[in-house]
Amino acid sequence: MLEKRKTKVLIVTYAYPPVSSPGAMRAYHFANDLAVFGHDVTVLKCSNPYSSMIGDMLPNNDAIKFIDVKDLIDKTSFSGLKDGQRRKPSFKARLLNALIYPDRDFSWIPSVLLDKRLKQSRYDFVIGTYPNATNLLLAKAISKRSSAKLVLDMRDLWTQDHSFLEKSLLKRVADKILEHKVMKSADFVINVSDFNSNVMRSFLSFRCFTAKVLTIRNGFDYEKLKKIREDFAPCSHRPEYFEMAYAGSFYRGERDPSDLFSVLQILSGKRLIKPNDFVLNIYGNPEKEIIDLVEKYRVNDFVRFEGSLCQDKLFQKLLSADCLWILTRKSLLARGEMTTKVFEYIGLGKPIVCQSGPDFEIKKVLNQVGNAFSVDFGDHSQLEKIILKLIKEKKLGRLDSLPIAERFSRIEASKELSCCLTE
Repeated sequence: MLEKRKTKVLIVTYAYPPVSSPGAMRAYHFANDLAVFGHDVTVLKCSNPYSSMIGDMLPNNDAIKFIDVKDLIDKTSFSGLKDGQRRKPSFKARLLNALIYPDRDFSWIPSVLLDKRLKQSRYDFVIGTYPNATNLLLAKAISKRSSAKLVLDMRDLWTQDHSFLEKSLLKRVADKILEHKVMKSADFVINVSDFNSNVMRSFLSFRCFTAKVLTIRNGFDYEKLKKIREDFAPCSHRPEYFEMAYAGSFYRGERDPSDLFSVLQILSGKRLIKPNDFVLNIYGNPEKEIIDLVEKYRVNDFVRFEGSLCQDKLFQKLLSADCLWILTRKSLLARGEMTTKVFEYIGLGKPIVCQSGPDFEIKKVLNQVGNAFSVDFGDHSQLEKIILKLIKEKKLGRLDSLPIAERFSRIEASKELSCCLTE
């Protein structure tokens, strides 16, 4: 009996581990999991990428083929790093960013298109990864040359996203033309939320494009979190000591913590919390907008800025907290905001307090988690009740973590993609 031929899949991604950006890690897990599911996977990646997010993970899967292609311009000096630390981009870096198009990976395009290995290979599916349009353009060109089906893993929206309006008029016009050409060629378009998928369906339907739109969410690294949870025994706090934790950026105040800071100020005024029995630890680069809000609400005694940590150390810190705090943006398009961090919080199993809009998709997901609490923006009364309830549960010794939930892991997302490629 003849063995069934494996589906040949090419994943086009400028960023790949050791780059540890969300896009790089999504491509990494898709590649590894698709290989496990029996696909013949090749990853086209940049051999000299630049990023301010570098981890210690290296691609070492023998079941995956790699095509490393060099970026013509070494942009490591523009990465925002100095001696391993994030710094403000130089004037030259900001000028370059304003002039280049479609994005900062543009100088990778000639090297890829001229690579002989790609010219000689044929694939069944070519997957282009967003947010950088360079990946999508290259995926489109390679799929056409290879007569392969084109899969666009958009993750986020393109011209529909709020950041699109921050671009110059010329770039906005060019982006719309580029998006039209790429989407017209697509067979599948993947988004990380149902909200984003519905926006994309409307966009495609209006233009009579035929791509099938799918929602494949982010997820957490099951094996990694499982091992960390097994190896790390959270340090016991003093009975009266309660810790909330937040990890990541506030995006210059687009994620506005004013509600929580106001509630902490109120609770402090009522003497329901004191500096020696409550703390909010914030992990990430301190942002001026947030520091100013801490001063404004006079919660300096309760809020600590702990700086950035490597992922394993961060997970250990989050596991030692009593509850984890999620905060979304308030804009209309944030209704589909479903970051990897949400799923990592779920994987850690700690109680979650999430602030978002009333019809945000994140609430639907967290409603499936037994120890997650959702609060609408501006609902100070509900937020106060939840915090006091968690503090009470802590004192009674009833604030337990949930077992790790595999259904929210990345491998479940990869299964959905695998099904898409075998239809």
